[in-house]
Amino acid sequence: MSHVTYSVPEIHCRACEDSIRRALTGTGIGPVEVDLQARTVSVAYDAGSTDETALRKAIERAGFDVEG
Repeated sequence: MSHVTYSVPEIHCRACEDSIRRALTGTGIGPVEVDLQARTVSVAYDAGSTDETALRKAIERAGFDVEG
């Protein structure tokens, strides 16, 4: 399992967290950790079946800018 952490400066509440989790559903991911204070999203994923770019795009499609 691979891991990636994204800086998502716009997240600030549970609704943001829920939106990101829904956006990542079905992208072949493992656990998703959202840290509202640090404004980060950490994702575990299977690099053999999921492209990291797809994870970033899913978050962006949910309306959030991804930095880093």
